[in-house]
Amino acid sequence: MIKPKVLSVLSLFAAAGLTAALSAAAAQTVSPASSPSGKHKMVSWVVLANSYLDFGVDVVRQKLDEVYPGEFLPSRQKGNFVVAGPLPGQFMIFSSVPGAAGIFMLNSVPGPYTHFSKFAEAIADPSLRASVAKQCCWLSVDLIHSKTSDEEVYRFIEKVLAKIAPADAAFLVDPDKGAVMRFDDSVRSRFAKGEQILSSP
Repeated sequence: MIKPKVLSVLSLFAAAGLTAALSAAAAQTVSPASSPSGKHKMVSWVVLANSYLDFGVDVVRQKLDEVYPGEFLPSRQKGNFVVAGPLPGQFMIFSSVPGAAGIFMLNSVPGPYTHFSKFAEAIADPSLRASVAKQCCWLSVDLIHSKTSDEEVYRFIEKVLAKIAPADAAFLVDPDKGAVMRFDDSVRSRFAKGEQILSSP
């Protein structure tokens, strides 16, 4: 049974005429991420940068296939596939990759994340807070629903971000905890290897 959260997201795609995505989602048995207390947990990473990635669905498929060779290309409508959302820079990723099966949302936004979230208000260091506020674009990969563990979900998200985050990506935000840290070449490399050095499922 599809849960209310995924239905609300899928309804936006269905309204945009993406009925194939809706049908594929309905065919999957998924479970929401949750904390030990039973409260819904937001499993996501947000990358802050000064470059906006204005890409289409074909580029997203290509990047995903570079991370998981042969899984997202050629283009398909079931199994592992990507559909463009109703808004520019919005994509839904359907993955049946072993150990990373689920539905994910990719967002690429040409605007400050501080306009979307108040996380920066909790940053004690004035210099760090100012640097974060200067980042004018953001990119995120969010779990919608999953058929695997949070640990494997984070690994999928981190590998994808390692591949698609812009070269000038500067900070990484955990929207569930409001935590922020620097995103450098070392973090990107370790994300790409699936080391999960920063996530804590």
